[in-house]
Amino acid sequence: MRAGQLYLDREDFDEAKEYINKVLQLSPGQHDSYALLLKAVLNLKTGQFHVDKHTAKGGDARGRGDPKAAETMQKIHDCFFKALQHFSAVLRKDQHNIYAANGVAAVLAEKGNLMQAREIFTSVSAILHQHLADCAV
Repeated sequence: MRAGQLYLDREDFDEAKEYINKVLQLSPGQHDSYALLLKAVLNLKTGQFHVDKHTAKGGDARGRGDPKAAETMQKIHDCFFKALQHFSAVLRKDQHNIYAANGVAAVLAEKGNLMQAREIFTSVSAILHQHLADCAV
């Protein structure tokens, strides 16, 4: 799975997607949380990439300024939707997975649901602070 993370770090989304899908196919029905997290992050980063590209072309959040605005906005929506599905799948397996919870908050923030995102980010932060305090004892 480290290779998938390296592809993501290099923003080589096609290679990351191919690698992660191969890993998930090795054990169908038993997707491990790390692979699902990587797939979620892949979709989140791909969505963010499309947002950045759209904005660089002079587009805005309503799709104005891009001749292919409807197509671009649909790609962005699909990426964020898939990311949310994968982060949620991880949370169904392990409701205490702070990486998945943080990912859900990131997707919500990208979609403009800032109050919900803030609540989750705050909860994750509190859990981390408590965990760190427990480790220091």
